[in-house]
This record gives sequence, structure tokens and C-alpha cells, in this order.
Amino acid sequence: MAKINVGDTMPNFVFDTPYQRGIDLKTVVAGKKTGFLFSRYYGCSLCRYDMIQLKEQYDKITATGGQVVFVLQSDPDLLARNFTEREYPFWVIADPEQKLYQALSIEPATSIKDAIDEKAQKKIQAARKLGLTHGEYEGNEDQLPAAFVVNPDLTVTYAHYAKTAGDIPDPEEFAQLLAEPAGCCCCR
Repeated sequence: MAKINVGDTMPNFVFDTPYQRGIDLKTVVAGKKTGFLFSRYYGCSLCRYDMIQLKEQYDKITATGGQVVFVLQSDPDLLARNFTEREYPFWVIADPEQKLYQALSIEPATSIKDAIDEKAQKKIQAARKLGLTHGEYEGNEDQLPAAFVVNPDLTVTYAHYAKTAGDIPDPEEFAQLLAEPAGCCCCR
């Protein structure tokens, strides 16, 4: 499939979470403007750092009336062993076979070393200060992130394919994207 662009309709894919199987996207969106953050896998300390930052600042997201979904290339059973269903206030999608990444044409970097930018370096240092270390390897080690925002009808209002590992919206930026009026895609 080709990359998703602003104005396109996000496919109504079916996915698993650590605690539920076979959920479709329309059920998750459920009338809310929704941001999607595609990352690597749970063992990646940078990815866990992003999850923690989103968790700690999720009130900024809920203040918009929207929500964020975090997508990982992790096995749902592994995720269930690492955190409880209520640990994160957002949906966590498990995509160990990377079907969603392929369907949305979210490409890996040529090498992860090439993908580490200054923003990623700062996050890695912040993750270390929190005591986060690299865990179990899964998925594609060279995977680049991507971010999308969709209206309740699944129309894409924001589409961003990262060029580096640190090139993703932070919680405040996601809140701003989610606060834009529904249907607004003229600015992207």
C-alpha cells in the first residue's frame, strides 16, 4: 500500500492489544479524534521513554477530547507480562508481524545508527536518567516511527513519516494536533 496522506481515509484495520484480541479501528476511535504513534517495540528504552512521557502528560490529550494510540512491534503476550491493563491511559496495539507498518508503508531506516538524531540522543539520555535499559529485542531494529491523526470518520488530518528516531510529536504537539477543529486538514 502507498503512504497515507492528509485527506485519505485510514484503513479500518483489526489488531490485538495485550489484553484484547481482534479489535477494529472504528471501535477504538469511537467518535474521538485520535492520534496514532507508531514506534518500535517495548524493549526499546527510547520507545518506553516515549510511552512514559505520554502517560505523564496524557491530561493534555484528554483536555482536547481526543486520544492517542501507541503501536508497537511487540508480541501482545510479552506486553501483558510487562505492564498491567491500566498502567497506560491509552490504547497499546501489538503488531509483532508488522502488518500495520507494511499496510501504511512505514519504512525502516537504512540503519538505526543513521536514524539517531540530536532529539533521539536527548531522549536516550533522559531514558537512562530514569533507569530505563534496553530490554528484549523484537520487530525491526531499524524501524522509523510515524504519527497520524484521524477524525472520528477516519479521515487523516495529519500524517508524518519520520526520517529519524526522534522525529515524532511529543505529547504537547499531539495535543495541539488533536485540538484542531474536526475536518481541518488545510494546514498540512
